[in-house]
This record gives sequence, structure tokens and C-alpha cells, in this order.
Amino acid sequence: MTLSVEDGKLFYELMWKLLYYVNQKRGFYKDVASWDEYAAFPAEKKLKVRDALWKNTELIETYVQENPDVLSDDELAIIRKWRDFIKDSFFILRHLKKGSIFIGKDNRVYAVHGIQSPLDEVIPSYALPQMAETILLPFKGQIIYDGLLSGYSVHFGGGISKLKARNMM
Repeated sequence: MTLSVEDGKLFYELMWKLLYYVNQKRGFYKDVASWDEYAAFPAEKKLKVRDALWKNTELIETYVQENPDVLSDDELAIIRKWRDFIKDSFFILRHLKKGSIFIGKDNRVYAVHGIQSPLDEVIPSYALPQMAETILLPFKGQIIYDGLLSGYSVHFGGGISKLKARNMM
């Protein structure tokens, strides 16, 4: 399951505006003149800014208070809720119609939605189970990831399938 096309575009626009703001405050890439330019950055450069945001979440409130992009109250409310993010290494168990099943270190289970592409296109079902590190965010009553997944080079043998089946009953 993914967000609607409009919501997918809205998520990325809000995220890139916020990360562009973080980049400006932290001074990582001084030659970037707009959030559109920031959006075109390669993922490895975005990771540096993204990590700075999640280590300094007070930047979310600062951004909301300053509102440099003149966002609507509804858009600011979406960003403000991102303070409730969850950063973890997740065991991605399977893809279902209502979301992909992520299990955190604390054994909490999340049904995570893709943003513009279904998660089974990002991590195919044949590659599951899989370990990945990401940020989970609330977005309009759903749980999504922040658009960046870092996978682990871990392979699970046949025994994990038996464990999966036993634990899911």
C-alpha cells in the first residue's frame, strides 16, 4: 500500500523543505539555493542532513515556528507530528495489502506504507525477511518511512521461516 499520489508529493515536498532548512541551519551544503535543488541531491548527501535532523529534533519546532516556506496550518501540523518519529533497526517480515510488516527491537509491530512506490518494489518479497534501519513517521493517520532505508547484509536461513510461522500463529 502507498500514499495517494497527492499525499506522496506532499510528503516529499514537506520533507525536502524541512531538510533544506536543516541544511541551511547546519551549513553542510552551502551552494544549495532552494529546496528543489536539495531534492535533486543524491541519497548519500541527503543522509547527512537527515541524520542531523533526527539528532536535533528541536529543528522541527524551530522550522514550524519560523515557517520560512509559508506553509498552511495543516502542513505545519503534519511536520510537527514528525517529532514522534521512531528510529530503529527493523525486521521487515512481509508485505500485505494494508502495509508492510516492520518489527522493531522492542518487538512492536508496525504496518508501514510506501510513499510513492509500494515497499515490495523497494524490497521484493523474495528478499524477505530483511533487516533495515529507517525512520518511521506519522503521516495523515498512517505510518510511513522517511524515504531512506539502509539495509543490512544479513541473510536468514530456512529456520527463520519456521520461527516466523510459529510466532505469527
